[in-house]
Amino acid sequence: MKRKNKIKLGIMPILVFILLSYGVAPVAASTIGTPKTVQLITSQSVVAKMGFTTEHFLSYGSDLHPQYYASSIASGCDDQGMLFFVNMLRIDVEGWDPLGNKLSPDRFTSLSILVSPQDNQATQDILEIIYASIVDLAPVGAKQTLQQTTTSGGGETGYNSNYAWGKWTRPTVGIPGMERGIRLGFQLAVDPDLEGTYKIHILTAMEVCAYDGIRVYYTGSRVLEKNLYYGYDAEPSGGGCPILSVFDGNEYVDEGLLDIHSEFDVEKGFTIHTSPVPVGNTYRMRLTEHPLTISHIDKVQLFGRLSNGKVMALPLISATHSAIGNVKQILHHSDDVRIDVLGAKFNGGTSEYIDLSFQKLGNLEFVEYIFLIEGYNVVSKF
Repeated sequence: MKRKNKIKLGIMPILVFILLSYGVAPVAASTIGTPKTVQLITSQSVVAKMGFTTEHFLSYGSDLHPQYYASSIASGCDDQGMLFFVNMLRIDVEGWDPLGNKLSPDRFTSLSILVSPQDNQATQDILEIIYASIVDLAPVGAKQTLQQTTTSGGGETGYNSNYAWGKWTRPTVGIPGMERGIRLGFQLAVDPDLEGTYKIHILTAMEVCAYDGIRVYYTGSRVLEKNLYYGYDAEPSGGGCPILSVFDGNEYVDEGLLDIHSEFDVEKGFTIHTSPVPVGNTYRMRLTEHPLTISHIDKVQLFGRLSNGKVMALPLISATHSAIGNVKQILHHSDDVRIDVLGAKFNGGTSEYIDLSFQKLGNLEFVEYIFLIEGYNVVSKF
């Protein structure tokens, strides 16, 4: 077996938020987040519902203009003689640079918007995904197929002092169909001289009104939010690595790509942005291999930092490889035994992953979580 030479590196922030899907033409590949949903309740009845998700097109840490999309759909209903309808649907975007400075809204460039439904264009797959996630929520909304249109369909974009935004507003005359969807596209203009993690905060809001056949009444609004992270590195190694996801109580949230590109074992620690939410007495995380590479993982650990600065290790409870099964003992010790995790290119189109669970330590409240990985990856994704 190949001799292991270790290179110890200090704790450092995650550098890249990367995709989980693989395509023949990488520039066209993207990751789509798990849709989030919310309901508007009036007089104990659900009168409207909204879904929301984001897309991130393939880009590496050296990309000065990473491309994102945020999509939302909202629906009203008939309830006891009242027609509840979406009066306004909006998506706002703001961000911070690696130093914690608020970005000027015009740093989100190339704003574009699609509005649906309309009956003269191709179906928007992304809005269909969100629609499927909310259609089972009571009450039953309109069943028309979601269609895409251009800004002539009522969408508009712009900037204010805080946000870059896109929105659809109900026409002055007439009540629209019960469903309305928008898809806002934007790029992040990265400062080429400022490396590190950029935070992108996206929120979508629906405003709902009611009509009784005579008058229109304001009913209320609801909001959904999501954070994304992009790590800019002026000279990335091009190495492939596993992608860390953290379970936040509802879904696995992508944290970024753990750069272990090397011919020998390296040990790296990464500060986690997403606060893990325990399931029972364990925290759940997932390592998914980059589609174009193979990782050889020796050991994983999770640490929590208390408000007084003390760092404590959270025991590894289980580690389950998507193809092999239980690999806890392999990942529990630092030795010459490693587990291979294959990317989609080397595994028939599907990337392998490892599900991890770490023990929650009583009622201790940690202010920061640090994930440590030991291993190497020699395949370049460029």
